[in-house]
Amino acid sequence: MTMAVHLGPMERVLVQQILDAQHASGAYPACESFSAYKGYSWFRDGSFIAYSMSLVGETESASKFHNWVASAVTAWSDRVDGLLGELDGGAGPSITGMLPTRLSLQGEEVSEGWWNHQVDGFGTWLWAIGEFVEKGDEVPTQWIQAMEVLGRYLCGFGSLPCYDWWEEHIDQIHSSTLGCVIVGLRVVERTQGIDTELRDLARVRAEELFSILMNEGVHDGHLTKWLGSDAVDGSLSALIAPLRVINPRDPLSAQTIEAVTNDLSVGGGVYRFQSDTYFGGGRWPILSAFLGLAQIEIGNTEAALKCRDWIRGTFEEGIPEQDSSMLLAPDHLDTWREKWGESAHPLLWSNAMYLALETRLQEIGVSHETVS
Repeated sequence: MTMAVHLGPMERVLVQQILDAQHASGAYPACESFSAYKGYSWFRDGSFIAYSMSLVGETESASKFHNWVASAVTAWSDRVDGLLGELDGGAGPSITGMLPTRLSLQGEEVSEGWWNHQVDGFGTWLWAIGEFVEKGDEVPTQWIQAMEVLGRYLCGFGSLPCYDWWEEHIDQIHSSTLGCVIVGLRVVERTQGIDTELRDLARVRAEELFSILMNEGVHDGHLTKWLGSDAVDGSLSALIAPLRVINPRDPLSAQTIEAVTNDLSVGGGVYRFQSDTYFGGGRWPILSAFLGLAQIEIGNTEAALKCRDWIRGTFEEGIPEQDSSMLLAPDHLDTWREKWGESAHPLLWSNAMYLALETRLQEIGVSHETVS
């Protein structure tokens, strides 16, 4: 499936942490040492983790996660039909009635409140399935059934406002979310075994949403944080790589990378957005990895290595959710610590995206130097 990957001592630690943390159900917990995340798995985080585990050869682990998602999603088929019926009838479903973006590690929906209406994770899982399955391989029946459920859901709700990657700004249509939906529908469209009518609808909707993104989610030649904005978000790099919503050769890619680098990157670390106050607003390793992956796609290996090396510098028995050395809003740090304790460390998604970046660098022939 992939080239042989060299794992140094640090990389082996990161992989083993993910394997050790994976629940028997197949779910990847976000972070078992952080109070707000303990006991939960997110579709978005887990899909990127599964993608990275496949890259380093841990395909059994990735498959277990996909089985876990498929088991949960197939049970929602009637629920999705009901939601789409409400939408067709002109009554917008309530936010609390939408599909959950996080589940317990046992695959159960948790009743306590959370910023749950996020469709990006469903698009990301569909993309991860597309990356996992070899061209021409038969997709397991339960995965097909789950892909159909989420394909129908995204065709109906993928263009509506919802929470973004950071569980904020529910009143906006976010470019990164829209990109995840687009790439997920593209996988539905090309997957054999999915209902032909749904595949056709997925193609049409993906094209419609891409047109919306290009017409309303671009300012001054770069992608924007949400439609109609002029700001950028660190997650936009993912639409270039690894999601490839945007062709890396399109000038839009280079200009988006430039905007993210100029507005949000310091020393190889990348902030989420300029007004971030969460745990003081630090730089996030996952965003540095996405930026590094995007830089590789436009041929800027030196910039990618800068991102890779910065992430390595945050390693301390795992990679954290964010680095607190250069905060945008340091006065807010104690408020979050009082609420939830120290920020997440290690964040399994951070581990995974570093592994994805390191793997990609090895693929293009960049020498690997281990960090002990």
